[in-house]
Amino acid sequence: MSEPLELEQLPAGAGEPAPGVLKGTADLRRLSAVPVDLSVEMGRTRMTVGETLELRQGSIITLNRMAGEPV
Repeated sequence: MSEPLELEQLPAGAGEPAPGVLKGTADLRRLSAVPVDLSVEMGRTRMTVGETLELRQGSIITLNRMAGEPV
């Protein structure tokens, strides 16, 4: 079971990228082929970062289990 995280507030400007660091949505394309493991309560699947970024409300994710199989 997951536990809540306590995060500290960053000072203003702390979230700015360092010079030369990727920024902007166009640079997210570089991450679109990076595979990530995605877990949900009813099953598991493997997706790339790009596939994950394309998820919207109502998206259908194919899981590695059949309906009715125990989790």
